[in-house]
Amino acid sequence: MPSSRESIYNVNSDIRLEDYTEKVSNKNDKFHLLKIAGAVVFGSIVLYLILSYMFSSSEIKYQLAIANDYIDDKNFATLAENDDVSVFAKKPVYIRFQWLGSEDIATDYLRINIYKFTPKGKIEAASIGRTKPKTAKYVYFMGLLDAGEHLIEVSNRRGETFKSKRFDVR
Repeated sequence: MPSSRESIYNVNSDIRLEDYTEKVSNKNDKFHLLKIAGAVVFGSIVLYLILSYMFSSSEIKYQLAIANDYIDDKNFATLAENDDVSVFAKKPVYIRFQWLGSEDIATDYLRINIYKFTPKGKIEAASIGRTKPKTAKYVYFMGLLDAGEHLIEVSNRRGETFKSKRFDVR
């Protein structure tokens, strides 16, 4: 006679989960193509954002502002956009050269040369050379200039010009 305990432990192992679930095919899914298209669009947006961040942040923009008044962060943007600059000879001329971007300027020395145009040609009216500031992203110049048409050039030690601008002193 079999004992009653043996019937509890005699479990048939022929039962499969597949026999009790429905078969679902991904090929018959209505949204299968929509899911693939969404993944492609999402991946392309992420790739575009990464590439635009990598290439736009490394670009350095140079700006140059000239005025008779002190140039600070508040009025720098409007003065730098102005291409037709005219200042007075009896007041000090303020010049601010600034570089924008996440990277630092690729030089250790900056030179600001101011040339005056005369009938004989251009002559140097003022010059300043200095090492690049460690904390600021701009170089400042202040001085008196004679009346006439002038050209300002900001360059590095090798003579590569970063920015130049013509202006009149009246």
